[in-house]
Amino acid sequence: MSKKIPKYTFRILKVILIILLFGAIYQQLAVKHNFYEILENFDLGFSYFSFFLLSMVLLLMPINLNIEALKWRKLIQVIEQIPQLKAFWAICTGITLSMFTPNRIGEFGGRVLLLQKASKLEGAAISLVGSLSQLVASFSIGFVGLLGFILLFKVFSFQVGVAMLGTAILLIGLLSFFYFNIGLLYNILAKNTFLSKYAQHLKPILSFSNKLLAQALFLSIIRHFVFSFQYILVFWLLGIGIETSFLCMLILVLSIFFVQTVFPSIALIELGIRSSIAIYFMEYIGANPLEVIIASLLLWCINLMLPSLIGLLVLMNINLRKQIFTSKN
Repeated sequence: MSKKIPKYTFRILKVILIILLFGAIYQQLAVKHNFYEILENFDLGFSYFSFFLLSMVLLLMPINLNIEALKWRKLIQVIEQIPQLKAFWAICTGITLSMFTPNRIGEFGGRVLLLQKASKLEGAAISLVGSLSQLVASFSIGFVGLLGFILLFKVFSFQVGVAMLGTAILLIGLLSFFYFNIGLLYNILAKNTFLSKYAQHLKPILSFSNKLLAQALFLSIIRHFVFSFQYILVFWLLGIGIETSFLCMLILVLSIFFVQTVFPSIALIELGIRSSIAIYFMEYIGANPLEVIIASLLLWCINLMLPSLIGLLVLMNINLRKQIFTSKN
């Protein structure tokens, strides 16, 4: 199959990827969010404290990605052993491709491109388990934050709060049950005549022990608190919530991430959605909407744009033709 596709096709594909990524970033920063106007209002002023906060935010980005890379390594080892650095590159390439797809489904394809011997489809199935672990962690922690927000700012009545609590416990229970019984998905596909041919690609996940799944979930929980703390630091960097208690800031940030978790989006258009959600919650402590937009923009640039550019460099330096066609599918 690979011989039928000319080599220059993949070179053109790389060029298209570069144009799409940079064009979309420009569209987000310069057009939709008037980046130049925002820069005119973005004046931190030099201080050792602001320099320290910015350094911490930047430092937490690779820590965040390496936690995800470690989780990916632990899960993917059932079909292929990869070093931590390669896992890190895989996470970045996944972010690059996820920038153009709904709910970042392109992330699965980006990660498996760096697998040498294992099946790409099996790798994608394992990536799905990793994403599910993050969903369980983010949904569970986020709801605790949202509940704290409701109680702290008395947004809804007690009856509505109780109804939301019951619904959330049910959903968290279902997500957790499905996560720790992921083999049920294999059984469903295997029994379906039309989908049974895809069931074989899920076989590696049948070997996941509850211990391994718990480790992946634990890493997802740590990662959630890492980027939550990162967001708080960005707000402090812009002078937002300096006089607000850390617990209140944590509750607000967890609530923001919770709503973002349940809101379907595409990475390249979610910046506007992120900003709108953040503005809603941060207005409860009197935050300036423009400063909230700048905070969301800064976090988006550090946690998504920078890794996507790293992933782009990785993709430009690998043989896409070989990576797609030489391993098992």
